[in-house]
Amino acid sequence: MEEEGSGRGRRKRRRKKEAVVLLTQQLRQSEEPGDQELVTGEQNAGAPGEEGTPGQRLEPLLQDHRGRSEGSDLHKYLDNAHIVLQIDNAHLAADDFTVKYETELTMCQSVESDIHELHKVIDYTNVTQLQLETEIEGSRRSCSS
Repeated sequence: MEEEGSGRGRRKRRRKKEAVVLLTQQLRQSEEPGDQELVTGEQNAGAPGEEGTPGQRLEPLLQDHRGRSEGSDLHKYLDNAHIVLQIDNAHLAADDFTVKYETELTMCQSVESDIHELHKVIDYTNVTQLQLETEIEGSRRSCSS
């Protein structure tokens, strides 16, 4: 059940990330030539995926920002968007680490359980060997008498 929750959370963060990337790309296309240095970082963000259409959800927001003439507002907005993107990337990395850790922990516990069972088999084999050696020794004594 936990894995499903973390999967939904990852998909939600991935969709947010894709939305920010799409918004950044659309803003880059709509900017004046001198403002292009304000929009950076989408190379690290990855390509928008197949889930949903973030562009449709962001269109009203994009229209609002296209209407503004102040570059400082756009710059602040993009800085915030990049910070959100970095935070989302950190969350995704933490989720990946958690999944890897849980997988390794499960494997480690499984190996430890197998080792414990093998020790039981060795102990049982040793007891059986001692019993058989005792029976053989008893049979030899009865045959020699």
